[in-house]
Amino acid sequence: MNSNTIVSAVFAALASVAFGAATDVPTVSDVTYTQSGGRAVTVSYTLADAPAIVTMDVLTNGVSIGADKVTHLEGDINKVVQIGPHQFKWFARRDWPEQKIPSGVQIQLKAWALTEPPLYMVADLETKSNVTYYVSVDALPDGGLSNRLYKTSRLVMRRINAAGVRWNMGAHFSEIGYQNNQSLYVTREKIHPAQLTNDYYIGIYPLTRGQFKRIAGFAPSRSDGPSGITNEIYSVQWVSYSEMRQVEPTDSTATPTASNHDYDWPAAPAPDSYLGKISSFTGVAFDLPGEGEWEYACRAGNYSGYWGDGSLILQSTGQDVNLSRLANYALENNNQGTCQPVGIYEPNAWGLYDMHGNLWEMCLDIYVDDISELNGAINTTQIASQSLDGTSGIRHSDRGGARHKQAWSCRSSFRDRDPEAGRSGGVGFRLISRIAQ
Repeated sequence: MNSNTIVSAVFAALASVAFGAATDVPTVSDVTYTQSGGRAVTVSYTLADAPAIVTMDVLTNGVSIGADKVTHLEGDINKVVQIGPHQFKWFARRDWPEQKIPSGVQIQLKAWALTEPPLYMVADLETKSNVTYYVSVDALPDGGLSNRLYKTSRLVMRRINAAGVRWNMGAHFSEIGYQNNQSLYVTREKIHPAQLTNDYYIGIYPLTRGQFKRIAGFAPSRSDGPSGITNEIYSVQWVSYSEMRQVEPTDSTATPTASNHDYDWPAAPAPDSYLGKISSFTGVAFDLPGEGEWEYACRAGNYSGYWGDGSLILQSTGQDVNLSRLANYALENNNQGTCQPVGIYEPNAWGLYDMHGNLWEMCLDIYVDDISELNGAINTTQIASQSLDGTSGIRHSDRGGARHKQAWSCRSSFRDRDPEAGRSGGVGFRLISRIAQ
């Protein structure tokens, strides 16, 4: 058995400066490793000053062997760890079978402040309180995103750095598609400055039937996808906003469902709602995005006139060849089409799938026509003439378009709404988790 002292550990977690707050900077020290004859590597280290998320890289001759070569790990790594001594194992034979580990290998650890976590978070929906973090999508274990478990029993979230960023929400009048029903949407999509207060994690996929079932105990009996196990990788449908946030979900085709406004934003979701249950099971505070959070993530750094991957909006109706790479949408008005499994189209520039088309994604905001004075904040004000009707009650904002909508309805700024207590085959959800600043 070899015993080595690591020649480099990274002490690279910056204190949060948002809102003038300061946190202790976590540091890693006393890093050593031993290697068994079976090439299992046991790494020991000490974390000081603050709890942190610790990640690992392996270098030879100063060059990383790649995140995809360091995925078979067990112990106190890629998770939140407390101050004190820790240990984990890297099963190198499984990750790097064609190579022997030379004596000069460098194992590099990085401690991330909890206010500045890694780019990806994965919540296990079958093992309680099992949440892991990764520096890139290539670092995901078990074959990465090609493994369907990331669409059924694990929830992959991508960090969005949004706190304090000034950006324009809405659409410029010259954007292709904005002119369709311009008299109606000139208010709904009015371009205005926005600035969000938090970084956040957002699901790289819409919430699927499989992920809903793991927590709620059932998947809705109504679905537009095929029956059987393949159905689990389709977006969940026929679930109301109320069941996501206010009341316990039930497998019923009845609509409207009950509501409970004691759990309206900014209150936390009801404990027996889907969001309450998944938050309790994972230990992560999950919610729905606000319209500003959703649009910022959908745009992925791109401005009015562009799809989320940075390609130009070319058509308002018919086929837009750029959108066709990203979305399931209608080439003709009111062509119902069929839902598609999540993640089969290309992602946007930030690695998020299905932000355009397939199903509408409902947000936290109570719908109002004009949100230009909110600066990207979540609307909680109910205006009866815009958000109520006699039978459906409060409506919440929908984003992203759907399989039966044409290209102009799938633009990043386009807004629609649905009753919070209603179930629909055209509406789904995407989860977020806000990062404490």
